Amino acid sequence: MKTLSGIAGVVCFAGLVAACASDRETPRPPQTMTDRVSASAAVDRVAAAACERQQRCEHIGPTEKYQNASHCLLSEKETIGRELADDADCKNGVSTRDLDQCVAQIQSESCMGVGMAFDEMRKAMKCGSSDMCLN
Repeated sequence: MKTLSGIAGVVCFAGLVAACASDRETPRPPQTMTDRVSASAAVDRVAAAACERQQRCEHIGPTEKYQNASHCLLSEKETIGRELADDADCKNGVSTRDLDQCVAQIQSESCMGVGMAFDEMRKAMKCGSSDMCLN
């Protein structure tokens, strides 16, 4: 009888160990961080794309909004910098994927409707801090 009780005890103990082992969480793979760039690098890329578009649409020249390409870059960096670089939400950087989409959208934008302020167009194209900054 002692042997039967001992065997039953061992079987119960083994069952408890097996049950406890199955309650353990399966290890999860480490989370990958989103590819990112600094807000200042994003400002440079968006400003360059904006000025390339301004040049393509013939808005750079002595009688245009921007006197030359340098004037355009300085002005656009200042405007975009207020939106991105000065935004506390951008302290963690800007999503590379969202930045690429923003730049591609600016590059593909036609010169039609040039009367719309570029800042408004940029916001409509999801190139603002709320769209690209990683909180």
